[in-house]
Amino acid sequence: MSIHMHFRAVPIEEIQEDFGWLTEFMLAAWDKHSEEYASGISTSIEPFSHVNDLFTNGSDGGEDPGERSTLPIYGGRHIEDPNHVDLGFLILDPNQVHAAAEFLQTAFDSLWKAAGAQLYGRINGWNDAQMKNFYLPYYLDLQAFYQRAASAGHAMIKVVWA
Repeated sequence: MSIHMHFRAVPIEEIQEDFGWLTEFMLAAWDKHSEEYASGISTSIEPFSHVNDLFTNGSDGGEDPGERSTLPIYGGRHIEDPNHVDLGFLILDPNQVHAAAEFLQTAFDSLWKAAGAQLYGRINGWNDAQMKNFYLPYYLDLQAFYQRAASAGHAMIKVVWA
């Protein structure tokens, strides 16, 4: 099973904090993900678990879900699924997007220093440099996306698709 984390930059005034609206909006965005990615208003990470491991093993977020909310890929107001079937959505306001963009400007080396040794043994025969080069493009994409969203003053909606 493939797990994607989908990020969508949106002007804050356009967001309705309603589970039904968010579901429709993000499903429509996912349907046009290639176009939205090309225009710079959307990104996704797949396999999400790899980047998740980099952030949770290499930050103060650790394994405590409450502390994970401080990380750029986890933070935001949670809009819960009223039926408790899906994980729901996360919404970052423009100030949170800006803070995440600032964090991502310099975090890779410290994340890698903390997590790299735990991660590079996962693919047989790969050394530290090869694994770092595997993770770096995911990180750089996320860094550039948050920077564009912050520069535009956008909020962000996030969802995990499985």
